[in-house]
Amino acid sequence: MINIQKSTLDAVLGCYKPSARYLKSAELEYPTITGVFEISQPCYIHDTGHFNAVDLLICYNQLSYAGLAEAGQKGIIPELGIITLEEFKALQLQNMLIVHVDKMRFKEPISTTNRIRGTIKVEKVIPGRINRPYFFKTAYNFENGKATGEIDLALIRTKQD
Repeated sequence: MINIQKSTLDAVLGCYKPSARYLKSAELEYPTITGVFEISQPCYIHDTGHFNAVDLLICYNQLSYAGLAEAGQKGIIPELGIITLEEFKALQLQNMLIVHVDKMRFKEPISTTNRIRGTIKVEKVIPGRINRPYFFKTAYNFENGKATGEIDLALIRTKQD
């Protein structure tokens, strides 16, 4: 288990407005990334008091950024190789994309007054090439099955390491 350092979290969350930085801590035990989130005030709407689809996608994005940045720095994903934090940050906004969301389910309400725990599991990596996407088939789970689903990510690398 790797505790993702605060410096990595700060780097990958730096593109978010301070009020939208929900991810507070994260761990990587590849292929699973686990995070703890705090949503004290939603960044886009008056407080609903519950975790909804927009919150979920923001949390998913932040956790996937943190996990893939850490895995890239350590070379944990064989198909991807090494990606420095600087390279990851350069790719993060324009070259890392959610390309498919499936089976989004909210089985029970999740209160945003407490910390929220979520996981992403990388189920399959489809290797890419330079300027061709790498695809990551993932499954997510928030609060022990209260919110689950699948998301496919694409990462387009623009240079050879």
